[in-house]
Amino acid sequence: MFRFFLLFVTAMLLLACRSPRSTTGVVSTKDSTMLVLEEGQNLFLEREQINLTFARLLEDSRCPEGVQCVWAGVAAAELTAMGTFTRPQTLVVATADLPDKGYAKAAVFHRYTFRLTALTPYPAQGDPERAAQKRKIKLTVKAVK
Repeated sequence: MFRFFLLFVTAMLLLACRSPRSTTGVVSTKDSTMLVLEEGQNLFLEREQINLTFARLLEDSRCPEGVQCVWAGVAAAELTAMGTFTRPQTLVVATADLPDKGYAKAAVFHRYTFRLTALTPYPAQGDPERAAQKRKIKLTVKAVK
């Protein structure tokens, strides 16, 4: 029985070490935080006291590299934000403001502005390897003044 208990405690400690509340990919400066999230990943922003998840990619119609397009296209991502004392809220950030689709370059939550600064990989025509890569989003988070 004691052996089972030790095994259980060891497993719980290992799971705690792999907690999604890790701050990997976060760089804070005096007035802003820059972070990179993979699709499906969440991070806890210590200073802002916000748990942020890159829930999913809503759209990526950006013009592929090496192609001449009439329209530059847009990329939009859905984030889930939750403060220490707030309920989860869905935020949508995009590379362009398109009010008819509900897309904006920035979203505000818990006195902070979340701005999409990059989405990788950038589309490339006929590159199945790049299309299969996990999407990463780069955001800046700034306090609303």
